[in-house]
Amino acid sequence: MGLFMVSYSGSTIIILNVLVSILSLAVALKSFYDFNLALSYESFKYIGLCVLVMLSSIIFALLFVLGVAVVIDSLKFSMSWYGNTWIILGLYNVPVIVVSFGIVALYNNYNTKVNLGISIHAQLQAHILRLIWTLLVLIGTCCGIRSTYAILVIVLFQTASFLVIHIFRLQYSVHKWAMVYVVFTLIPNIFLMKSGLEFVSLMVPICGRIGSEKNPEIIVGVAVLVLTIPISSSYAPLLVLLRKPHLLLATLSAVFVIFFIIVFTPLGFPYSGTENSPAPQRYWIYHLQKQIHYDNSGTKNKSGFFLFNLDRNSPNSIKQYVSEMKSMTEIEDCDAIFCGLPLASPRMVSTLYRSTWIPADPPILPTDIDLALNSKTVEDGIIVFNFTILGADSMSIYLSPKNGAKLDAISLVENLPDPIVWEKRSVYLIMYTSGKGKPQLTFTVSIKKPDVWNASVVDVAVAGKFMNDKYFVKTKAYEYFLAQFPKWTTLYPWLELPTMECNKFKKMKNGAHSVSPIIGLIFIISIFGLYGVVYLIDGILPKSLTIADEKDYPLHFITERAQQHLKALTSIGPRVVGYAENEIQAVAYLTEAINSIRQLAHASHTIDFDLQLVSGSFIYSTISAYSNVQNIVVKLHAKNSTNNSLLVNAHFDSAPTSPGGSDDGIHCAIMLEVLQKLTQTVNNLQHNIIFLFNGAEETGLQASHGFITQHKWAKEVRVVINLEATGVGGKEILFQSGPNSPWLIRYYKKVPHPNGQVFGEEIFQSGIIPSDTDFRIFRDFGGAIGFDFAYDRNGYGYHTKFDDIEYIPNGTYQHTGNNILALIRYLANAPELANMHEQVRESVVYYDFMGLFMVSYSGLTITIVNVLVSIFSLAVALKSFYDFNLALSYESFKYIGLCILVMLSSIIFALLFVLGVAVVIDSLKFSMSWYNNTWIILGLYSVPIVVVSSGVVALYNKYNTKVSLGISIHAQLQAHILRLIWTIIVIIGTCYGIKSTYIILMIVLFQTASFLVIHIFRLQYSVHTWAIIHVIFTLIPNIFLMKCGLELISLVVPLSGRIGSEQNPEIIIGGLVLALTILISSSYIPFLALLRKPHLVLVSLLLVFLVFFIIVFTPLGFPYSDSKASPAPQRFWIYHYQKELDYKNGTRNKSGFLIFSLDRNAINSIKNYVPELSNMTEIEDCDAFFCGIPPSFQQPTWIPGDQPILPRSIGLRLNSQVVEGSMITFNFTAFGTFFIYTLKKFLTLY
Repeated sequence: MGLFMVSYSGSTIIILNVLVSILSLAVALKSFYDFNLALSYESFKYIGLCVLVMLSSIIFALLFVLGVAVVIDSLKFSMSWYGNTWIILGLYNVPVIVVSFGIVALYNNYNTKVNLGISIHAQLQAHILRLIWTLLVLIGTCCGIRSTYAILVIVLFQTASFLVIHIFRLQYSVHKWAMVYVVFTLIPNIFLMKSGLEFVSLMVPICGRIGSEKNPEIIVGVAVLVLTIPISSSYAPLLVLLRKPHLLLATLSAVFVIFFIIVFTPLGFPYSGTENSPAPQRYWIYHLQKQIHYDNSGTKNKSGFFLFNLDRNSPNSIKQYVSEMKSMTEIEDCDAIFCGLPLASPRMVSTLYRSTWIPADPPILPTDIDLALNSKTVEDGIIVFNFTILGADSMSIYLSPKNGAKLDAISLVENLPDPIVWEKRSVYLIMYTSGKGKPQLTFTVSIKKPDVWNASVVDVAVAGKFMNDKYFVKTKAYEYFLAQFPKWTTLYPWLELPTMECNKFKKMKNGAHSVSPIIGLIFIISIFGLYGVVYLIDGILPKSLTIADEKDYPLHFITERAQQHLKALTSIGPRVVGYAENEIQAVAYLTEAINSIRQLAHASHTIDFDLQLVSGSFIYSTISAYSNVQNIVVKLHAKNSTNNSLLVNAHFDSAPTSPGGSDDGIHCAIMLEVLQKLTQTVNNLQHNIIFLFNGAEETGLQASHGFITQHKWAKEVRVVINLEATGVGGKEILFQSGPNSPWLIRYYKKVPHPNGQVFGEEIFQSGIIPSDTDFRIFRDFGGAIGFDFAYDRNGYGYHTKFDDIEYIPNGTYQHTGNNILALIRYLANAPELANMHEQVRESVVYYDFMGLFMVSYSGLTITIVNVLVSIFSLAVALKSFYDFNLALSYESFKYIGLCILVMLSSIIFALLFVLGVAVVIDSLKFSMSWYNNTWIILGLYSVPIVVVSSGVVALYNKYNTKVSLGISIHAQLQAHILRLIWTIIVIIGTCYGIKSTYIILMIVLFQTASFLVIHIFRLQYSVHTWAIIHVIFTLIPNIFLMKCGLELISLVVPLSGRIGSEQNPEIIIGGLVLALTILISSSYIPFLALLRKPHLVLVSLLLVFLVFFIIVFTPLGFPYSDSKASPAPQRFWIYHYQKELDYKNGTRNKSGFLIFSLDRNAINSIKNYVPELSNMTEIEDCDAFFCGIPPSFQQPTWIPGDQPILPRSIGLRLNSQVVEGSMITFNFTAFGTFFIYTLKKFLTLY
């Protein structure tokens, strides 16, 4: 701090370094001993992990700094800190601290294996980090690096702090040791800060004159990293003591984001021409005339302005001020030395091709520059040339031997200097300056003669510089050229301070109206065609394997055998709980199949079988009671005894009237085949596998409850694979996982055909889908985690007669079999099953891309990814705004605000149009025309959404004439603004923990990447090029969105046939299609500005909508089908019903038909076919609860009729009534059917 100086030399340097290092090691070992960190594997593992974490924190901080530096530089916003050094603190110091501390914080948060208190953990980290610095001191000492003293100061004072802590036994008092530690580290950190201030104060101005080929962001960023890490390292261990370190890191991250944004604003402009604190941009400018003399072909003369660019931003920063920059050309004449340019150092040579040449008239030279050859002699193979040069006060002579000749000597020096190597040539440079007197220099050059006869031996060049403008005359062109440079530049050799105002907007030529409406229509058709391609690819299933193929694929799943099992199950017919088909025949078949597999099993396997008969009750929206339901349970034991098991579950019962092919017979068949494949080879399983064939799922998940709460093997279940269906065939989809178990997804990602989206999980858990699965029972009553898979395609056949084996493609068996067999093998050998309590529990995002691979990330990574992509999206947008001169002005903000308003309005108007269409169609009783004809959705909703949203934008583009922007720029700015709207939604979704935000993140990521490439390669001014790049980059996210849309539409359309008659499915489908269409079309709406006549495209699409709207009211729009190939039936629940209401004064009996309508069209669609509907009456007897009918989400239709013929009597008997104080206890017996959901007999008790 300038108060005193410390010095030591010679051996004292080594002694001092070594003694401090020994003392540091001794204090660390003392702490390890005090904290019982013994010589053991665990201790070394702990120390090694700490060292790895500390080093990783530095490496990740370095990578982050380099990433920031490269991004800022590639966006052409380098050196924002040049005139504003305070920006360095937020741009580099802060993120270095965030990243390095963040790595340590993550380690502290998830490292739960070491039983150390946080105070001890913090001290041990401080010792380990100090030992790393100690090692650097020793290495520096061995290498003779004197600057090691900077690290030595850290080691010395940190060692001293712990010496005091241990002497006074303060290590067990958190606040005291931490306070002593902080006090002792103040001195070295003040010292390091002073050194850093010196270094930064030196380096920042130097960056303005290191040339344009070096990235100064990397130089400054790395310098700040080197300075920040030693200072912050003193306090990184104290993170353990913080209650919520993520709040500190989040705050610092926000600071970094603010400073990162500042880079792209006027506050981040590097240069200043103010008198108080100037920070000019430097240029060496030559008005140059070059004469190149050739051996035989004469002389070439050229003149112009030569700009040697001294920093990274040159010459981009002056292009809009200096008009002549438009005339700059590439450097030419490079057959001559240095292309005939006056370069005076290796640094100038290295940036030669980054310099600027502008052709211009010749300069007015005060005097000629002359190079004269006085004599030439040859002696013993040495050629001696004697030269004289005269002319300018400052001259450069360039000598370059060629044709094998070598320079032997120059009379001006005793030894030859190192040459400058350029284009594989050696160039020797002589710099001459004349003081008083006539500028003249005579010298000799000796060249070793080459073996080539009669060849030229050396190229000689001379450059004269006139550096004092008082003694020569500038041309008017040169004066005008210099006068245009803005005031924040400094020009060499002349200082000029002109001022130049720039326009608010850069006017572009409107020459982009070359995109015809035909091309626009073809493009839109291509996008719809792309959806068709996605549909076809999505329908591809793997080739099924037969029993004959098994010899070639002995470890693979065999479809044919699984198909045989399913054929046997479905041939039984509907397997309803309580009836012989389910309780006897299905159980008998499954038992026989399992016994056959046990007999074929390899001798190393132990397979236990249990037939569970179970009774119980639980709350499942209502009270669910069951008795004597059956579970078939098979336990495949691990190689070694263990209490950790993987449970695989499917149910063998089915809905009434349904053979239960996909729901859930196919999964029972697949489980049998998987069991057989697992038992055919030697047992290498690390965990048990329990196969549960449960016999009562359709009655309210009862059998699974009986297993998980009462079975002897239930307590060892760690992970569940539940197999279900809400459709018929197709690909099974992972729609629930965990909860909060990212390690499970890491295993699922390895299966052959991953297929899952976390948005499905969020939709299912929201309750939108009127279904539930056994997975909920295992999770809620057994505390298990796992996977929930289901078929979701062709939901028309779900719980109907069409859920049969003939509607299930062979590839479905193979797809599911391949995946489930692989997943079971992974999980049955997963070490995590034995250490469930140690696994990280955190939210996870997962999604597949076209079934090719799966992406997943979890916890804090979700937030980091979302925030980083959002930051880059904002940065790229700001870079575009800057490039297109959209400055910080009222006009710019007005333009951006208006664009945002137009984009949002386009979505709102599209929504209103969709709601209008939905309400009109529904009110006319023509709902669900798309139910059996999903292609109608495209013309009825997707097309008008495109028309309306695009139409609003097109109107704005046509009538907004106040902004003088070219249409190409206008289109790009609209793309950026629309992307920023999605970016805001990503940030909002991140704040609310909505995992499905990743869908929008994909759009933001790829659109940002497209414009990053566009700006890096300066393609933004080429209409066709930037548009093509943008389209290419948006293909991937749009294919992804189309796949997500296909998944949703395939699920929701059949689902609308069983959501009841109270909801308008047109609004549901229209809203869903709106969301999907807007997301996909948003990538291309800005292209409207490039169309010559966009109204022709919109009118054509409007006609398409009208055609589809008309189709709704024709037979083509009839929703239902009984086609054997692709049935789409309308569903009804029909009861032949008798109700008896017992009152105090008597009994009331009624009978008839109850019809529950499951979709919007209800009974309207069948009135012409069922004459009894003319007799329907209103529901009566509503003095009894539920009006004496089964409770439902629908208002049923009642048709009076004859009494049903009951196979057995049904009743409710009051056994006893006991009064104790204010409590009355009733004892009932209900008797009758196998499934008593709502009682026929109603009693009123008093």
